[in-house]
Amino acid sequence: ETYEAYIGARNLDRFGWRYAGGLQDYSASQDMATHPMLYPHNANLGMYFFVLLFTLGIQGVHAHAAWLTLPFFAGLLYLYLAVRTVTRDGVLAALCLLSAASLYLLVELWSYHAVRVWSFPLTWGAIYHLVRWNEKS
Repeated sequence: ETYEAYIGARNLDRFGWRYAGGLQDYSASQDMATHPMLYPHNANLGMYFFVLLFTLGIQGVHAHAAWLTLPFFAGLLYLYLAVRTVTRDGVLAALCLLSAASLYLLVELWSYHAVRVWSFPLTWGAIYHLVRWNEKS
């Protein structure tokens, strides 16, 4: 799905947001008659992240995939912060972080996957910020 997100982002970058309403276009063809081949099921956060990278001048699918480490590491940081905030135990939070960071399949299958990589920062970030917001109320 990283390649599909890249193709969709490349198409949005090339043709603009209005031609497909900002939806993901799977067509990899140079022929405009094959566009758009839409995937309207759900928004692909990785595709929108890749559009941002195109805007910043970063080109190439491998460079884009490498940038996916940012949301992955943000997710791991949020995992640590959320567990520490909920349990009030930094050691337990560090052990959870160590466990998650050392799981080969988690790192391999999620850190460079344009769609899955957003699950950790969105889940653990929401937990962390909701708990912090509740503490302030």
